[in-house]
Amino acid sequence: MEKLVSDKMKTGHGLLYHLRRSEWLLRLVSVLIALGLWHMVGREDVVDKTVMVPVELLNLPRDLVIASQFKREIEVTISGPRVAIEKMTSGSVTRQVNLANAQPGTFVINNDTDSIPAPRGISVLRVQPASILLSIDKLAQKYFPVVPVTKGEVATGFQLDGLTMEPSGITITGPDTVLSQVEELRTKIIDLSGLKESKQIQAPLDLAPGIVELIGDTSVTAGIRVSVKTVEKVASGVEINLVLDGVKQKVSPARADVLLRVPQALVRKAVDPHSLITLGATLNPDGETARLTATPKEQNGLKVEVISIFPSVVRLLHPPPVAPLVVAPTASGKTPPPNAASNSKKK
Repeated sequence: MEKLVSDKMKTGHGLLYHLRRSEWLLRLVSVLIALGLWHMVGREDVVDKTVMVPVELLNLPRDLVIASQFKREIEVTISGPRVAIEKMTSGSVTRQVNLANAQPGTFVINNDTDSIPAPRGISVLRVQPASILLSIDKLAQKYFPVVPVTKGEVATGFQLDGLTMEPSGITITGPDTVLSQVEELRTKIIDLSGLKESKQIQAPLDLAPGIVELIGDTSVTAGIRVSVKTVEKVASGVEINLVLDGVKQKVSPARADVLLRVPQALVRKAVDPHSLITLGATLNPDGETARLTATPKEQNGLKVEVISIFPSVVRLLHPPPVAPLVVAPTASGKTPPPNAASNSKKK
């Protein structure tokens, strides 16, 4: 009996021993699996990536300016957790450069891995370019007149009276070395060939690359003034037509000379100056003289201008009779003598 109990107790201890041993094996296997998974997942989360990081210039003195083009973004190769890298590419990291002590000349920006403020857990592997050169110059301001550049001639019989620019000049602020190389701003070619009338056009400026970087592509308004080319001609002995109450009046002198400004095109066609005007007269208040007037005629859209008339005043040979003076009766009913009115005026 005792032997049986002893055997059962031995059997129970052996089973418990096997169970405990199996439990520890399971725990060990679980830990190994967890370590493997963590290692695999961790390796998948760590990535290498090249991102563009903006270059930020700080504290540049007010009397200085960057006179050269430079890379405003640099390539940075980083390594780290994917989530952290995605946050970094949102623009939260910049390559800051302090220019507080900058002087006119060349300024070198060295881009090493320590110059990039990467977030915790991210390593900077490489930066390109390794350096950036800045050309720093004094800031200047200068006024430049705008000069028109033309080609061709206006149409025959016309003349160019003027060509104005609006604005006539432009003030530009920029690097002193750039502005000192330019004295004026010229337009691109303005073609005047065959022009017959005044007009306004937009004229682009022909700028040097350095000036374009400062003000961009710029245009001005060109005002082109064109008029008909004229010559002075005299229409001699033009008959004077003075008509009063439908009756032609005789005047002295009966003819006059008229100085005209005539389009050159009409002169070339040998147009008679007498046919370009109509000469008349307007009676003066004295009833004995008349002032001459000349009305120009338009020929094929070309206008004639009257400069002067000689003589300007003529005398009527037979002035029209003056209407008799009608005197109203006085309050007493008597008609005053003919000279009463004039005597009262003299008093």
